[in-house]
Amino acid sequence: MPALHALWRPDPADAAGGRLLLWAEAEGPTDAGAPVGAHEDRPRGHHPAAVDPADLDPTLARAEPLEVRLWLPSTRSRPLPSTPTEHRHGGRPPKPRLRRWRVPARALPPAVAVDWLLTPRTSDPDAPAGDDLRAFRAAARLVLAALARQRFVPGLIAGPAGAAAQWRARWRLHLLDGDLAPAVAALANALPPACRAAADDPKAAPPARDLLEDFLHACADALVRIWAGAGVAPPKDATPAARWLAALFGDDPTVRGSPAQLQRLQQALQHWWRGLAAAGDERTRLVLRLEDPPDDDGAWLLRTQLQSRADPSLQVDAAEAYQGALGPLAARFPDAQALLLTGLGHASRVFPPLRGALTGAAPAPVALAAEQAFGFLRDAAPLLEEGGFGVLVPPWWSRPEARLGARLRVAPAPGGGRGEGRVGLDQLLRYRWEVALGGATLSAEEFAELSRRKASLIRWRGAWVRLDPEAVEAAARFFERRRHQRDLSVAEALSGAFGDRAEVAGLPVVDVRFDGEAGRWLAALEGGALGEPWTDPPGLRATLRPYQQQGAAWLTLAARLGLGVCLADDMGLGKTVQTLAFLLQERAAGRAEGPSLVVCPTSVVRNWHDEAARFAPDLRVLVHHGADRARGKNLRATLAGTDLVVTSYPLLRSDAAALGAIDWYAVVLDEAQQIKNPDTAQARAARQLRGSVRLTLTGTPIENRLDELWSIVEFLNPGYLGTRSAFRQRLALPIEREGDPHKTATLRRLV
Repeated sequence: MPALHALWRPDPADAAGGRLLLWAEAEGPTDAGAPVGAHEDRPRGHHPAAVDPADLDPTLARAEPLEVRLWLPSTRSRPLPSTPTEHRHGGRPPKPRLRRWRVPARALPPAVAVDWLLTPRTSDPDAPAGDDLRAFRAAARLVLAALARQRFVPGLIAGPAGAAAQWRARWRLHLLDGDLAPAVAALANALPPACRAAADDPKAAPPARDLLEDFLHACADALVRIWAGAGVAPPKDATPAARWLAALFGDDPTVRGSPAQLQRLQQALQHWWRGLAAAGDERTRLVLRLEDPPDDDGAWLLRTQLQSRADPSLQVDAAEAYQGALGPLAARFPDAQALLLTGLGHASRVFPPLRGALTGAAPAPVALAAEQAFGFLRDAAPLLEEGGFGVLVPPWWSRPEARLGARLRVAPAPGGGRGEGRVGLDQLLRYRWEVALGGATLSAEEFAELSRRKASLIRWRGAWVRLDPEAVEAAARFFERRRHQRDLSVAEALSGAFGDRAEVAGLPVVDVRFDGEAGRWLAALEGGALGEPWTDPPGLRATLRPYQQQGAAWLTLAARLGLGVCLADDMGLGKTVQTLAFLLQERAAGRAEGPSLVVCPTSVVRNWHDEAARFAPDLRVLVHHGADRARGKNLRATLAGTDLVVTSYPLLRSDAAALGAIDWYAVVLDEAQQIKNPDTAQARAARQLRGSVRLTLTGTPIENRLDELWSIVEFLNPGYLGTRSAFRQRLALPIEREGDPHKTATLRRLV
């Protein structure tokens, strides 16, 4: 079975250099003698079944070709295949031994290696990746994840014998980071032995952990230099520190200077690194836990614990660990005393009250006043967490209702209705802003009472809340400039309810509430149901499946709410019959005033006509197509006595003026991906159509880019996602380029 393999070869002349070597096993040789495809013409010592990796993956043709010597499990005459094969002659298979073979390979520098590893281009579907190649793909993903979280630090590395010309500025991953360390340890433990096969002496092969770290650091250094852009050359009289900084961002990592100067700079950096490692080592990290008091006057307790990185649920008290009183768990927390003294010493520089933990015979909990606890929660905890410490805070601290915020209250505007019980996106609503705390609205008097307490952490209505000084000032300004009620559209209100929770007047928006009919409208929208079971309308000649009943009920709900919606069932699941059932339901209820329009590809115009005749024969259908179709003013006269008009996208474009002049009840775009480009003539013509209800039918509302989704939603509910440029900047670019999970969740809520 053909297979691609990978291994990392460090550069002995460069402590952070190296190359990824790729080699290919075209056909595994058998233990019966001749290899499959017999390479008898190869010089003795060449792997008989290895081929140029570019034969399996043409994208490697530009990579540097070379020959590498590998120690591989072998019989007396041949390497064993990497994938198990059946022994042909019965009995026991021969006992393998390590033998060295010459193998053709391709070499990739670190940055190119990461790109190749994470963009598989193997052209032969039968050429799987070996375990070693899969391990390096996992390592490449680890590099990108660490860089995305900014878990990298600058360093200075001495070359052989400390020669001045060999000192190099290098970027390195911070491998003791709380999330990164367990992943690196797990990957090192799983690294296949074949990854170490290029050593000169198999007994002296580097440990898997060292090899993996060398690969991670080399890739991180190469990528940071590329992404940071070209640096600026330092002046000739620059200090060693300035030359080091310039070398971190340039193509040449060499740092020139006297050995004594560079050694002092390296010592300073090592001292700084020790601060980064103060939170723990590969097996253990320091955790600080803040506990709130049981009553208003009690002390806040800041406790110190040790946590196992391998099993984060395993946490032990610092005093017990320091005194060696852990019993059988002691082996899980080696060097506890040194770790606690170092870690608490570093943490106390960030949060001075922690020095109290070191005054006794063993680390003890520190009692904090409320203002000290607030300083720890708001200022120190983020810094300590960034430094790798575990920080556990009361769960209420991060809840939006535990802080001062702005609440939006929305209700129907007087006299702005569209009819009894009808709210839609063109409805005007009345809104007002309020100040909220602890899930309740604050009156001006209650806020004044809280302000007089001059406290940042208080109990309010039985729960702890935070009063950030900046938020208190913002709320005071808010009450001074009491916002007047004014009108806004339902689209704006929904964007506030489901979209990004921004700020208003310096306060975070913590809640959006819809009152009265607007609240019932929103509840119906969120519930996605009419509140009554679907019943087939008169004239429907079909038995709807359960999911089709739900789809037709959803279209009916949308019409009642004044929303345009997209029915996105897959192809073949009956979007047409659901739409016909909906149109019959609206006609039976007396809501369908005027004809409805279906726009579809030319190839399915006849299909709409035939399915309407089959499933809804009571609907009077007009096919607006062909050279003899009604045009201009004649079209309006032709529509008398018509329930449904079916036309095509090409005619939508050519007859835009005539079709846009009609007041349709419902406008339905079938295969709505036809308007995915909002700049096309037919997309512009579709947006000009006038209809009380707008529907789109498509199994692929997004094919390539989020702009396509914006175009469909802009037809359905104009303005709901904002302008196209604002949508791209606010949502599309952060999602498409960065995979922003917050923006993705926001768009999901909006849609």
